[in-house]
Amino acid sequence: MKKAKSSIIKARIARVARVVTVFAFLILAVLGVSSVVKALSLESIANENGIPASWEVASLGNPETITVPITYWDQRQDKCGAENRQFEWTMCNITASTAQQGLVQDQLGADGLPVPAYTSAAETRAAGVHQTSRYVTGHNPVQTTDNFYRWFHNTELSQSYEREVTFTRTGDNTYTYGGADIFPLDNVDFSADDSATRTGHNFHFTAHLSVPVKIAADGTERFDFAGDDDVWVFLNDQLVLDIGGLHAKLSGWFTVNTDGTLTTYVETAGTKTIDIGLEPGDVVNLDFFYAERSTSASNTLITITGMNWPISADSDVDAKLAYQFEDSDKYLVEFNSSISNRDPENTITLERLAAYINETTTDPEGESPDIVTTGYLPLDADTISYTTTPSDPDSWQPLELTAPANSTSGFNLVTPLTLAPDGSTGDTIYFRYFAETSGNPGTTTIRNQTNFYTTLDGAAGVTYDYDTVQYTVVAPEPEPEPEPEPEPKPEPEPEPEEPEEPDTPVGPTDPENPDNAEDDPDDANPSDDVPTIPDSDIIDDNLVFLPPLGEVVYVPNTGVISDAVAAIFEAEFASVVLSQGFIMAVLLIFAGSFALYFSFRQYLQPATRRVSRNTSSSSSTNRSRSTRSNSRTTKSTKSTRSTNSRNSRR
Repeated sequence: MKKAKSSIIKARIARVARVVTVFAFLILAVLGVSSVVKALSLESIANENGIPASWEVASLGNPETITVPITYWDQRQDKCGAENRQFEWTMCNITASTAQQGLVQDQLGADGLPVPAYTSAAETRAAGVHQTSRYVTGHNPVQTTDNFYRWFHNTELSQSYEREVTFTRTGDNTYTYGGADIFPLDNVDFSADDSATRTGHNFHFTAHLSVPVKIAADGTERFDFAGDDDVWVFLNDQLVLDIGGLHAKLSGWFTVNTDGTLTTYVETAGTKTIDIGLEPGDVVNLDFFYAERSTSASNTLITITGMNWPISADSDVDAKLAYQFEDSDKYLVEFNSSISNRDPENTITLERLAAYINETTTDPEGESPDIVTTGYLPLDADTISYTTTPSDPDSWQPLELTAPANSTSGFNLVTPLTLAPDGSTGDTIYFRYFAETSGNPGTTTIRNQTNFYTTLDGAAGVTYDYDTVQYTVVAPEPEPEPEPEPEPKPEPEPEPEEPEEPDTPVGPTDPENPDNAEDDPDDANPSDDVPTIPDSDIIDDNLVFLPPLGEVVYVPNTGVISDAVAAIFEAEFASVVLSQGFIMAVLLIFAGSFALYFSFRQYLQPATRRVSRNTSSSSSTNRSRSTRSNSRTTKSTKSTRSTNSRNSRR
């Protein structure tokens, strides 16, 4: 009875082991197939200068149109004999045709608006300003009693209107708005009774257009204007294009040069170069101020080329070598980045985040070509954290992101983050993440560009920033060949020993550190270069270091695996396939379960089959015995017959 129970238990163990073995084998097969797919189809994620190509937005994908807000102020017409007249001159038989530069100061005022260069008409007369601009005067800041105040404020002579203008793509990254006969305020009533307006169009208005621009300083960024009348363009609150004054249609432009300087041109004034301290990666406001001041034409043509705009947020990134791994040429790099909302009225949503790495190693001897490694970091909850209050070490939280991919499913924040309006608590989010360098011999420069994909009222935008760090790994010198050992010389005869003198006590032998003179020398001068993990609120025992920089690639569906499992390989490859602990656990489970199954597989046979075999064996034995008995009986019969036959013959 006990033997039967033991057999049943062993049979059950064998069945369970068989199932576990099959499942473990399937998992190992999946990991093996995914590794083969990875090896056969490695492909870098498509990008545009480090920004994932799938981020098709206004600032990257060059859409057909870009619409931005603009503020207009309708201006009442001044009478010909009015004191301090500024709007309308042609109907009073006074015209001008040349730009009047220098009407405003080179920097915007504290209110973000232009500041007149002159405070009175007497000053403008002394400076030779044309009479059509003689009353463009005011203080800093502009006061309500100044003539210039009405230009960009509501007064009894001016009224603001919020509108939008749409730029249309006319080239690869060229956008144009306007042309001839631009009358945006024909449908308002504020100045409908003016004599100039009754001719059919509203000829008197001012405008302010402001768009944030990401400066690349790659030589392609350019702003063009053609029209009349006053135009001032500011970058970073600095005047970069001055086509002021009442004039006929004139053109002007500025370009951002590769060294961050600007070349500016005005049709009647020529070309000059200015330096306002721009650097690649800066996000600056482009402020465009405009005034239409007289009949009988209104021309406005704006062309923006090669610029990354509009930008709703600004970002920053800082990289540093955290420490060097012990007994290794590799370093841990710490990245700190942030994104800030630039809009003072609206929240923006951060939906995607990607960190693009370019690691270039140069041979200091110039004998080997540069080693260039590029790619995206596989950021996940184990390696990146965020907070809105970086001074609070307990406020850092893990950030969940989807795996890098060549589609819109990659780099997404599992839960999008909202940035409060500029100036409010929570208008900036801070991030911290880590990566391991490759440790190639030579001088290595690491450039990290962190990209942020945001939306503002459904309109998408991209901002980015970058930083570089550098380190040098010295290649080990080849060991010198051992010199041949010299032939042994005959040993000299030993000299007679002199009697030993008695020991005398001596003092410490290390004058610089007498207390440790008798200790272990290694303890006396401990090394200060032993790497230690930096004191950080992010690094802890649970941190999973990222792989060497630039080694993350996309694993596309090549047909080897179906569409259903392709997403699994793409999303889980880094966290599962690269997990050595997981693979070792599966291997141990497979080996153990297979050993159990192999040992107990004989008990999986049904008991009736074993009994049948025993019965069959017994029958065979009995048949054999019966055959032998019959054989002996036959022989006995034959012997008896033979004896009887002999007796009969006698």
